[in-house]
Amino acid sequence: MSTACQSQSQSLGLLGVPLPSWQHISPCPPLPSSRSSFCWEQRPQQAVEAVPLQDTTCIICMDPVGDSISYGTMVCPCCQHAWFHRACVQEQALCAGIYCFRCPLCRDRDRFIREILTLGIRIPFRRPRWENNDAYASLLERHGRCDASECHFPHGREQAERAG
Repeated sequence: MSTACQSQSQSLGLLGVPLPSWQHISPCPPLPSSRSSFCWEQRPQQAVEAVPLQDTTCIICMDPVGDSISYGTMVCPCCQHAWFHRACVQEQALCAGIYCFRCPLCRDRDRFIREILTLGIRIPFRRPRWENNDAYASLLERHGRCDASECHFPHGREQAERAG
């Protein structure tokens, strides 16, 4: 049951057993409690007038997005030109983390994050996934040998490599 509107429509768990109200599975206005729940009719929706053009594709996966905003299709609230699937933007948020997550087209960060959080996309509070595991460690390494076809060092190639 939705804790805000008392709707029973989306509160069935596995095998038809009702879920407690704090485990409401569908996205009703936020409640003062730490766990809010929404029924399908009262879920947060984007307040934009944009409609995708024919053959509009997701800017992340390049698959078609359909012909309107829906639960599974979103548009950037800032530029209203970047369309994406909910699953694609969720994966981008998980990969980028809070520090690098932004609209992939217009690069807006603040308004984009506020809207995406309202729509239920989870953004982890951490550094981007691509910065883990010393992904850029090779950029800090110094080249160890001379690859020039003709050595211009006055004392020869071997002396140049020892001198650094």
